[in-house]
Amino acid sequence: MNANRKDAPFGIGRRPASGGFGMVELMLALVLGLVIMAAMGQLYSGTRQTNRVSEALAGLNEKGRFAVDFLSADLRMAGYLSCGGPGRGFTNLRSTLNIANATHGEEWLYEIDRAEGFAVRGFEGSVPASVDGFDDMLDGTDAIIIRRAMPDPEHPVAVQSATATSFDLTSSDHGFQTGEILVVASPSCDQTSVFQVTGTDTDSVTHSDGLSLRPGNCTSDLFGDLDCSGTSSNNSVHEPTSSVTRFAVHAYYVRDSDPPTLMRVSLSYPGDPAAETGNPYVKDVILPDVENLQVLYGVETGADDTLIVDDYLTADEIDASTTVHWRDVLSVRFALLVRSRENNVRGDDAGQSFDLRDMLDTPYAPSDRHVRKTFGSVVALRNSIP
Repeated sequence: MNANRKDAPFGIGRRPASGGFGMVELMLALVLGLVIMAAMGQLYSGTRQTNRVSEALAGLNEKGRFAVDFLSADLRMAGYLSCGGPGRGFTNLRSTLNIANATHGEEWLYEIDRAEGFAVRGFEGSVPASVDGFDDMLDGTDAIIIRRAMPDPEHPVAVQSATATSFDLTSSDHGFQTGEILVVASPSCDQTSVFQVTGTDTDSVTHSDGLSLRPGNCTSDLFGDLDCSGTSSNNSVHEPTSSVTRFAVHAYYVRDSDPPTLMRVSLSYPGDPAAETGNPYVKDVILPDVENLQVLYGVETGADDTLIVDDYLTADEIDASTTVHWRDVLSVRFALLVRSRENNVRGDDAGQSFDLRDMLDTPYAPSDRHVRKTFGSVVALRNSIP
């Protein structure tokens, strides 16, 4: 048989034509192709992982900035009373709210203590079980309460009688409802009063005393030393152009859930569809994937009245102090730990450690592949500084 016949199969019994491929060359080409394909696969995998990390970090930054801006904006308004006078100590703040008539555990929604300070209040590590609204809080995280007036809607007083239990507003569409908590303040802040609406008309609100509402008013007067335990009032009136607006109470904490979530508990208003049945508060989801909230409070500890922060204390340290009160808080420093929604983002499950800007005694070292980042800010309580 002629091994050089034209019709002999390539590589079997005949020599390849000049410029063709032999078996060795073919095998080399196949191996080279496999190497290139493996390299391209590795490059794709690496690029995809890099993109996943980049996307996770971008999402973290977006969520972190939102949470910081949201909480900072509320903190900057802490203690706002819809008036422009000096507010430190709030010595001119009065409240007719009858806290003794509130359901046990809900008193914190109505506590307006001008002597101790009402703008902010905090809890370190946990909230007592006697305080409603925080039953699902994540252990080891902090909670902070912010109290203030809402700037909108804000309606001027037209006239108030010294003996009447209501006052007229310049607006005929104020929108206030029976049961709401309002604050009325003179332009110079020489008198501010927190009360519950007991009735409304098109251009007026009523502030009668009685226990038909929860918590109700202990007196219909809005002037005087109104502490409800030994009420001392007078017949002064809120002058025209005094403003009436809603009173707000917001509390922030981290919910123990999957994923952990930054929550807000708020004083609700009559007719609010989000209000829990029988509760005077609502719970709102602010941001999922928040694992921790830590808060420190900047206080002036000296007697020099310089309004300069001397130290940052925890909520427990303020509560235990006999010389520092919540009214002495001039700024709030907080930190949030935010994680990625996806778990398998990082290349390994070790090497992470977070102290939340030195606010944790023992750094948090999770053993998973979430990407995490700490965010925070320092916010001056401008309504606490004259």
